[in-house]
Amino acid sequence: MNENNAPNAGQDGNSDLAKELREMGKQLEAALRAAVESDRAKQLQQDIAGGVRELSNQVQSAVKSLQSDTRFQQAEERGRQAIAQARESKVVQDIQETFVAGLAQLNTQLRKVVERIESEINKPESTPVQNVPVEHETATTGETTRLDENQ
Repeated sequence: MNENNAPNAGQDGNSDLAKELREMGKQLEAALRAAVESDRAKQLQQDIAGGVRELSNQVQSAVKSLQSDTRFQQAEERGRQAIAQARESKVVQDIQETFVAGLAQLNTQLRKVVERIESEINKPESTPVQNVPVEHETATTGETTRLDENQ
């Protein structure tokens, strides 16, 4: 592989990765929308919303704390340098291709889950029908005998 092809291969891999990540986002959104529309999800929605707000507040506080820490800033710079070096590596390109293929499979499975959930939501709620065969034959018992002769 020459040097001119390496950046293009990385860019193609990046576009595939971005494409698969967007697809996964769409599938997750569809799955979450279908789940939110179910009755069970509506019951839990209030509790989850409160928990998410609390978690969001805690994460924001932690991020602010980390951003002001000089150790974090040094680690961030070392991370950027490592990413720059890794982009030039064939191993990273192979990992990225494998990751993209895995995301594509995940998106396919998510699509199937969404379709199943949506079909269950859209299924009309009715009493299940049982097909019980009815025989139209004459009685198999004999003639009826009265026990009380006065009637």
